[in-house]
Amino acid sequence: MGETRISKALIAKYEIADMFFWDDENLYLMCNKGKFDGSGSRDLTNQIYASAHYMQKMLMSHRRNEFLKELYESIESVYASKKKTLPISFDEFSRLFTKRLCYVAGYLFGYRKESKSYYAKYLTIDLLKKMQQMGFDCVVMNVEGKRG
Repeated sequence: MGETRISKALIAKYEIADMFFWDDENLYLMCNKGKFDGSGSRDLTNQIYASAHYMQKMLMSHRRNEFLKELYESIESVYASKKKTLPISFDEFSRLFTKRLCYVAGYLFGYRKESKSYYAKYLTIDLLKKMQQMGFDCVVMNVEGKRG
């Protein structure tokens, strides 16, 4: 599985994802927040929905290649600031966006079905429905395992 980690690569003030990784069929766009609670879920679901909405708009527009180039350059600048080289060329990066796009909502801790936060549960279910309507897959997961 290929992987590219990024840190706050923004394009048009949208944080598209915290990490990209892929397999043969899918490109995963992972967004992370701290805790599965009301404020964490609100922040994460808003980030994902805004990213997906903007991504869909740009990938379907005549500016698709320009958008992908800007996104690539934004990620590349994050790598350069850490004195690293982005391990994927622009052409390879661009081809990733022909795969099925799947957003991954990652919580550093606290994601579980037994959560007492009805608001967090509601926001998550609402996000999954919106993503499905937009044609994106979306999965929710704990990133660090069970805590808190």
